[in-house]
Amino acid sequence: MNHSPNTAWRFIYQALVCGEKLPQSAQKITLQNIGLIHLFVVSGAHLHLLKYFLDKITKGKVPFFIEVFLLFIFVAICNFQITALRAWIQILLNKGNQVFYLNYSRFQILLLSVLSCLLINPSKITSLSLVLSWGACLGLFSFSSFFLRSFACYLILFPVINAFSYLSPWSVVINAFISPIIACFLFPLTLMSFALSPLVPMTDSLWSACFYLLNFLDMSLNKPQASQSFVQSLPYWFYVLFIHFFMEQLFRKKSL
Repeated sequence: MNHSPNTAWRFIYQALVCGEKLPQSAQKITLQNIGLIHLFVVSGAHLHLLKYFLDKITKGKVPFFIEVFLLFIFVAICNFQITALRAWIQILLNKGNQVFYLNYSRFQILLLSVLSCLLINPSKITSLSLVLSWGACLGLFSFSSFFLRSFACYLILFPVINAFSYLSPWSVVINAFISPIIACFLFPLTLMSFALSPLVPMTDSLWSACFYLLNFLDMSLNKPQASQSFVQSLPYWFYVLFIHFFMEQLFRKKSL
């Protein structure tokens, strides 16, 4: 946190890289309105991106236990936020599944990762963060096309998110085209800016341009006032559990 560039966009650096909670700001409201807030809270996506970059940089030559330890350090730095922890457990379970020839399906691995998080921290049963992470993974399991994956995530998560916020249908298109730019270009550039100060002016300029575009998109959307009501999480656990088993059976039949 202390090594983040001391610029007007410092809160973006800290949120995207360090997992710091975004302060209430115009930028945060914009991200919520257009459905990109998930990129600025610590999630499994950040962990998988780091794993991807580690694999590319080391060309897959780093032993798995070192890689998983480095990823664990990232989870620890982010204060063991439950979505990142779930993704780390899933990576660990996937490796165990391969090494010991357990033949668990990806749906079973996903469910085990969710249950492991509840065993580690039972209080998370009252939070929607783990539910949203679980539902997002189910959407990503659906298709190979990024656009169709985004659409599947929207359909699965809409009932959950709609309970406390507004999720525009246009978020499917926005996620399909803008998420890869932020995740695969701005995220690594922001990460490198912590160590390479000459990159900071360029990174700041790109974030300014990015939010200029996002603000334009936000103003173009016709959106109702977001709900601020208290949300009971338990019904959504049952909802995502139903979606989970439905999709598992569907894909099992397709594989047969």
